[in-house]
Amino acid sequence: MSAAVPCTVWWTRPQDTTDAQLALLSEGERDRYAALRSDEDRARFATARLIARTALGRRVGIAPGEVDLDATCPRCGAQHAKPVAGGPAAGLELSISHSGDRVAVAIAEGAQVGLDVEGAPALGGGDGRDLWEAVLRPGEQALVARLPDEMRGDAFLAVWTRKEAILKATGDGLDVAMTELEVSPGTAAPRVLSSAGHLPPAESIALVELHPGADYRATLAVITRGPVDVEEVDAEVLLART
Repeated sequence: MSAAVPCTVWWTRPQDTTDAQLALLSEGERDRYAALRSDEDRARFATARLIARTALGRRVGIAPGEVDLDATCPRCGAQHAKPVAGGPAAGLELSISHSGDRVAVAIAEGAQVGLDVEGAPALGGGDGRDLWEAVLRPGEQALVARLPDEMRGDAFLAVWTRKEAILKATGDGLDVAMTELEVSPGTAAPRVLSSAGHLPPAESIALVELHPGADYRATLAVITRGPVDVEEVDAEVLLART
């Protein structure tokens, strides 16, 4: 049996950042921060990048500001693609996600990783039905529709995060439709049932359900046929040291 892929997931809430902390970000990151329209979006973005830089730097013994993170989009050149660590941290895989008052960063060693967290506020107080066709295959829609009204939103968020995490792990993002994937229902343990196109085969994708707290769902996807060893950690102490 192959060795387990070690993964750490850092959790926190969006934090107010100081000028000294913002100075640790790259020029591209600061430009993206400045372009965001709301204080909430800026707080989520900066918090996530600071966690990523601090956690990676601690792993390889360098300062957060020395961590090389490249999120250059291959199509337009903007800094909004999946961040890739370079320099001493090259080889460590990274994924970032935030929603509402949850910010999370996943770091894995030896395998592609994707993380997604989504909260009930994203459903607008309903069950997300306006998003079903974009996310769910017909059979998945039928399973969610058969649930009691009060369970549908949470079940939809579970499937959504499972698929989004996979596409973040592969780096496909919005370029591949979520309906190319079929996953287990939100009432069952996370598992990939089928994948299409150029996506990895179902048996090459491990899914782990995370613990973001009430009213949120989160999933970690790792491209591996072996086991995954996940540790979830409070990142607030980490941020206090930056």
